[in-house]
Amino acid sequence: MIGQSRTYLSTRLISHAIRIREKELNLFHESLTESGLGLGAAFICECAFEVLIEYGSAGREWPHAAIGKTWQSVFVVLMVMTICIAINCVVLCGCAVVWGPSLALRGYGEEDFFRAVDGMSQVRLMAARMLLAALITLQAGVLPIIWIQNEEHTTRYAILTLVICSAIVLTVHTAWRTRVTFGGEK
Repeated sequence: MIGQSRTYLSTRLISHAIRIREKELNLFHESLTESGLGLGAAFICECAFEVLIEYGSAGREWPHAAIGKTWQSVFVVLMVMTICIAINCVVLCGCAVVWGPSLALRGYGEEDFFRAVDGMSQVRLMAARMLLAALITLQAGVLPIIWIQNEEHTTRYAILTLVICSAIVLTVHTAWRTRVTFGGEK
């Protein structure tokens, strides 16, 4: 009798653990796809590409000759970095969405299911870091445009630089505080 109760409770515990992990898997899947990190990375990539075409094209001359070319080069490097980081984030999200649930559904046991959920959790954190890095490089890429366009207006130049730097610091602080608020993940 005690042995049967123990077996029944053990089976029920495993069943509940699997149900909880299944909910986690669904959460991670949703946060990596079109409603979450993947969409954000695609949007940042699109913004960086548009700005790169508008201000970074080789045919467009920036003012102030040599210094303009230098700032244009810095701008182009930052925008290309933003695009590459964002594209890699989209690829990471896509791969996790394809292979994570596949391992969970077609694995050979509950260990594979748990491994899939843990893997998607790690990928989600990595994607969030990549999205943050892409956002920071996109924000930093605005600085060369401000510096070259407002060279004669030092007050405007200083204020806009302060605003962009504050936005970067606020972005990092917001991401950090949000993670701390929710207890962070390993």
